[in-house]
Amino acid sequence: MFKLKPFWSVERDGGQCRVRPSGTRMALPEQPAMSGKYNGPVVVHAKFRHLRKVMLTNKRAFVHDPMMDYLYSTDDARGSFRSALLKRVHATITFFALWRAVRQKLLFTIEEAPGSAFVNLVLPIDPSAPLQTHDAIDRAILRVLQLLLRLTDTLLTPQQMARRAEISSKAEKARESVLPGDEHLKYFYIGGIATDPESQGHGYGTALMRAMNAIADEEGKPSYLDSSNVINTGFYNSVGYKTAAEYVLGDDNPDWKKQGIVVRVMIRAVDMNQYDSFYGDEKASPLV
Repeated sequence: MFKLKPFWSVERDGGQCRVRPSGTRMALPEQPAMSGKYNGPVVVHAKFRHLRKVMLTNKRAFVHDPMMDYLYSTDDARGSFRSALLKRVHATITFFALWRAVRQKLLFTIEEAPGSAFVNLVLPIDPSAPLQTHDAIDRAILRVLQLLLRLTDTLLTPQQMARRAEISSKAEKARESVLPGDEHLKYFYIGGIATDPESQGHGYGTALMRAMNAIADEEGKPSYLDSSNVINTGFYNSVGYKTAAEYVLGDDNPDWKKQGIVVRVMIRAVDMNQYDSFYGDEKASPLV
């Protein structure tokens, strides 16, 4: 079980990676393949005031996400009030999940454009273990999320329920093939990364992923993510992720008239040589 200490912070410091658990901002180092000092976007913790922009970025970035299209675009949901309400409920679930991530200091954004790009780091938690928290606010958030998830079950159409079951089954089999048993508990998970289409081309996504890599390396944790859009494979490759398994959605569904959707499970191994120490001379970890 992991317990988060106060927070990480990020700031330039002569291009070197120096982090103090006290909260002073730190710099991300350049990758070895680059020359000169790092002068790219600075990664910081997202704050509650950034959530409105984060939600807008999430909506814009995933408006054409193939997996979401597959889940929602069913013949029995087109034009229905229930389908429109389902999307609102999913948006509300996303908001509370991100709100919780801000409280846990696990949602990161870009200092110069807060909310225009973000990444959510998820710590390994055993899903079979009872979830315990002594934080009253966190317990309340979890109860709200549970209620919203139950509401989702009542709003899904029969075809949507079948597609959700397909996604869950195929995803579980793919992950089990590369992370069998409790192996996933040794990994960090990238729960979501997005950049507003209007803010692309500034290196925000790369900066965010390099920050997550630095945290994972210092903690000695490999990382994994699920990519439901093949056009992002090259980007994930560039920040150290390799395809470990993949599955196809809709390939055996006669109601799906479009091309099958390839979803990739991508893994990044620990690379202690890629970055300077994430904490400088202080080896105290923010995770205990």
